[in-house]
Amino acid sequence: MNCVELHQSLAEVEDSSSREQQAHLAGCPACSTLVADLNLIISTAAQLREVDEPSPRVWNSIAIALRQERLIRPPGESRSLVASFGSRWGRARWMVPAAAALLILVGIYANQHSLSTRLAKDAHPLPVPAANVAVADAGMNDAELLQEVADRTPFM
Repeated sequence: MNCVELHQSLAEVEDSSSREQQAHLAGCPACSTLVADLNLIISTAAQLREVDEPSPRVWNSIAIALRQERLIRPPGESRSLVASFGSRWGRARWMVPAAAALLILVGIYANQHSLSTRLAKDAHPLPVPAANVAVADAGMNDAELLQEVADRTPFM
């Protein structure tokens, strides 16, 4: 067993009593020191008690001192714009998102209307490609022209 395997097995086994672990701990001073430190932490943690926790009066006096220094504010005091807006408008808070949605819809309508107006102004007959003019000028009859078009590929 190597050090990495031992570290992984320490998380799985509580008392590290396997033969492989004991053999590795006997030959590796770093791992044996680690296991000794972990055992010391475990034994010391059992001695911790709630007695070491400060009383509620200590926490209360700390909170009072912080309020006097204006590091914390009382629960009712707020400088938030949203909180003051909500207290003034009360039940009408739903109007803000409704107004925003209405403005978005008006903007979309105006954009589409201006686009359709521009397209109507720009509408004009398509120019005749130069290749078609050359075929018409070549003096072909209708049957020859249809055959020429049929022989060409669609992208032409």
